[in-house]
Formats: sequence, structure tokens, C-alpha cells
Amino acid sequence: MTTKKIGLSGLVLLCLLYGLLSCRKENLNGINMMSDPTAVFSATVDGVAWQTDSVSAFLVGNRREHSKIITITGYTSRRAIAISLRDTSLTPNDSTMSVQKYPLEDLGNASAFAYGYNRIGYGPSVTWQQQGAAVIGEADVTASDGINKRISGTFSFTARLVVINSTGLTTDSVNVTNGVFKNIPYSYLKHP
Repeated sequence: MTTKKIGLSGLVLLCLLYGLLSCRKENLNGINMMSDPTAVFSATVDGVAWQTDSVSAFLVGNRREHSKIITITGYTSRRAIAISLRDTSLTPNDSTMSVQKYPLEDLGNASAFAYGYNRIGYGPSVTWQQQGAAVIGEADVTASDGINKRISGTFSFTARLVVINSTGLTTDSVNVTNGVFKNIPYSYLKHP
């Protein structure tokens, strides 16, 4: 049996793709996150205010690599924004993220962002008419409660988009600013 290691970029990409493309409006335990009126996930997208209809979040702890990755995904019927944060610092509670800044794709503590707009049928599958990952961005965790599994913070990013339209595929970009995730409940999964 051969064991392959997934690097930082592979693990973050996997979490983002799972969160964004699965389009689930529930976390891994099936709890609808927006049933909590104190949970907020919002941003300004190209100058227009946006707030999610639902949000899901999960934290995966990997003891072997001494890291944790939390992925938070907010959805509306036409838009999805996903953020993933990788924490390599040691904390007394495995299910708590460090309160700090998470720059885009840093070698240690890092963030990654994905954006999707306008779900469309594409052959037998569903995809986003506009979709892409961030080329610049940062998140800042301002509060993390590993006992009650809640996280809060801010984020902003610019993503390069692939756009599907009548002429085929084109590229564009989107600016997401004033992002807020406040009192977001999450599920915690331990990786052996």
C-alpha cells in the first residue's frame, strides 16, 4: 500500500472544492446553520452588499501534520463564497482556531477563497457560470470558541474568474470586500 501526502495547496483546494461545489446548505451533521439568528456571513461583492441565506462550516484537525483547516461556505440561490483557513500553530484545544491573520497561501498559517455565481446546468452536471479562486486576499479570525464550536472574523479577496457564456469561456475578476463571518457554528472532524 502506497501513502501519498497532500500538500498545503492540495488540502486547501480540496476543502474549498468540497465546500463550494457540493452546494450543501447543511453542515456535516445536518444542522442548518442559519437556524441560529446570531450567525452572520456577509460581504460586499463588486460594490454591492450581499448576505448569505445559509452557511455551513467544518474544521478538520490533522494531528500528524500539526494543522487544522476550517472551511466556511455561504450560499444564496445565485452565489456562493467559500473561505478556508489553515492553522499550524499549537493550541490547547484541537477544535479552536488561532485568533490571528491568515494571508493568502502562506507556507504556514494560510487562507484560500473561492467564488461562484449563477448556478447553471452544464450537460448532466451543475456548475457555476462564474467561478474562481482568489489571487489576493486575507482573513482575520477575531474570536474562536472550541468548546461551543463558534468562529468569528473578517475577510476580503479578489478572485480571477472563469466565465461560461454564449461565446464560450472568458476570464474576469471579482472583488469581495467587507467580508464578515460572525458566530458561525462548525462541526469538528479529527483526521488520524
